[in-house]
Formats: sequence, structure tokens, C-alpha cells
Amino acid sequence: MNFSAKIPALILIPLVFFLSSCETLNVSAIGTQGQFAKEADEERLWKRCMEEQEVLARSGFIYDNPSLNSYLSSLVSKLMPEDVKKTGVNVKVLVIKDPTINALMYPNGVMCVHTGLLANAENEAQLVSVLGHELTHFINRHSLKQFRNLKNKSAFFSTLSMISTSLSGLTGSPQDYSSLGLYNLISSVNGYSRTQEKEADTGGFDMLLRNNYYPSESVKVIEIFQQDEKDMKNKHRVPYAFQSHPSNKARIKTLKKLCKLHDSEFNDKSRITGEDSYNKHTVDLLLNNAAMDIKASRFNSAKRAVDRYLQLCPQDAKAYYCLGEIFCNRNEKDDQAKAIEHYKKSIDLDNDFPFAHRDLGLIYYKTKLSNEAKTEFEKYLALVPNAEDKKYITIYLDELRRGETK
Repeated sequence: MNFSAKIPALILIPLVFFLSSCETLNVSAIGTQGQFAKEADEERLWKRCMEEQEVLARSGFIYDNPSLNSYLSSLVSKLMPEDVKKTGVNVKVLVIKDPTINALMYPNGVMCVHTGLLANAENEAQLVSVLGHELTHFINRHSLKQFRNLKNKSAFFSTLSMISTSLSGLTGSPQDYSSLGLYNLISSVNGYSRTQEKEADTGGFDMLLRNNYYPSESVKVIEIFQQDEKDMKNKHRVPYAFQSHPSNKARIKTLKKLCKLHDSEFNDKSRITGEDSYNKHTVDLLLNNAAMDIKASRFNSAKRAVDRYLQLCPQDAKAYYCLGEIFCNRNEKDDQAKAIEHYKKSIDLDNDFPFAHRDLGLIYYKTKLSNEAKTEFEKYLALVPNAEDKKYITIYLDELRRGETK
């Protein structure tokens, strides 16, 4: 029997195995067929999500602010299409203490919004664009499709291994066949992920438009993502889960095309950004998120949040202290002088705010300004006599006092 005649017989059984194990990716969006009923594998996905969310609830990472939670829930409810609401499916929003600019959607309708997104977005319209993107993932059941896609991929690799083993007895280069299959598989998976993301961007844009927000804000929020990505380049940043997703540049291009289709509506004075409402509900988290940004060396993001906070609360000692922390930790050219300036401003606004005294004292100590350092350390311990770092500050003070007696 020649080679060409043997191949069909060798691959027939593995191919039947592969085709029988494949699951359909043709899944209807929620709300398109009346009442929503989960499929068996989807039910398992939802159960696994609930287990993970129980762990999350105990982790201490949930930012609990009832007013903010109510605000976000009202936005999601407003965005939700009526045919989806009629199915009785609910979406719950959790705010996560994480300075990265992100949001994610679990398959079971739990949306996680990072404090980093809320701190960096500039208004309600920008936030709505992101919420709409995540809602579209949920409504279109993208997680189920991706889950099945990965299962089919796994079945493909099993089949590929069986075929390659059979072919290895016939030719010295079975890699020619497996490589081609792998290349086509990866191409299809990558293209599918891009398609999902583009679909979610379009869905978010439509929700923005239907709810009377300015369409151009959808572009601006991705530009914020793009700037953050640029800021974090060459730093210890967590890579995207799917590098195959469209780049921010490509997403901006897509959204600008959508905006152009609605160009005549940009001057509609009835459209809103929702800036006042957004600021009211997010102002309390800005300095907390900035502190997390500083710990993560995300100094530009931290400064954006503090600057925004100062626009709303211009005479706040904690905000100027936070700016001092940014410059002190960043430690670039002239940053030490800027840190001293902002610590002093914090003290001018509130002489009883202890941490500005302590950190100003540390700079003075390091720069050999002994008298100034001693004054600030003494003030700090007078304000916080049981400070956690009292032992270390006392050591510095003792050293400075011994220097005075020499």
C-alpha cells in the first residue's frame, strides 16, 4: 500500500474522536431566546466562579463603600438591555482594592471593578464605556465560548498526538503535519479572542450611545489605558492574560471609526459626561488608591489621582502628604526638594498631621540637617506617642541628641 492510501485509514479514528469531542461555539446571547437556561458545562463554570468569589469575599481585597456600590449597580442596571432584564439574570458589582486600571467579568454575572480604574477614569461616561464592554462579554457568553474553545483545543492536541504517532511510522518528519495543525489552531484561537474583544468594545460603545453619553469618551478612556501601559513599560508590570487581544492602539482606531459614524451627535447638548456624579462617588477612594500605586511604583498614576483629588478638595493636608510620598519614593532629579515642599505644605494645612512630620524628619536626617530632623521627630512622637515605628524614631532621636552633646 502506498503512502497516500494509508493516511486516511491512519487518521480516520483519531479524527472521529476529535470531531465527537468538539463542543459548539454557536451560543445564543442572553435575552435573545426568552428565558435564560444555563447549559451543563456553563452550570459548572458558574459554580466554580461562586467558589472563587467566596474566597475573594474573605480576602480583604473588596473595597466596601455602600454609596459607591449603589452607584455602580445603578449604572449597570441602566446599561442592561431590557430583553436581558426580562430573563431575571442579575449582575453584581464588586470593587476590588487594586491600583491597576482594569475591570473583569465572571461568567456568572459578577463584575469586578478595580479601584485603579475608578481613580484614573475622568467621568461617568468613560466608566460606562468600560462597564458596557464587560457587560457585553457577559451577555454574549464569551467566557463559555472561550471555555469550549480551549476544551476543543485540548481535544485537538490529543488527536494531533495520535495522528503524529501514526504518521511517524511512515515519514521521518511528522512535525510538518503537527506544526501546520498547531499554527492553524493558534491562529483561530487568537483571531477568536480579538473578535470577542472587538465585539465587547462595540457593545460598550452602543450602551454609551443609547444612554445619552458622549461617544468620544469611549476613546478617551482607552487613551488612559494606553498612557498607563506606556508609563509601566520596562517596569514590573503584570502582562495581559491574553496577549492576542487587540492593542490599545487598535482599539482606539476601532472606536474612532464608530465615533465617526455618529459625528453629528457630538454637538448634541443633551449628551452628558456625568463628571459631577462620578467625582462625588469616587473621591473617597482616590488617596487610598494613590497609596497602593506608590507601593507598586506606579507614580504617574498616583499623581493623576492626587491631582484630581486636589481639584475637589484643594486644602487637604493628606493629599499634599501623598504628593510628598510620590516624590520621595520616585527619587528622580529634584524630587527630594519637591517632597520637602509638599510635606511642608501638608504641615502648614494641618500641623497635627503626624506622618508629614515623620517623613520630613527622615529626609532631614538623611541630609544631615540634624536640628530640623530632631524637631520633626519630636513633634511626630508627641502626636503619636504609641506609634508602631516609635522604636526606630527614638533611635534616630537619641543619635541626634548625642550629636548635640559632642
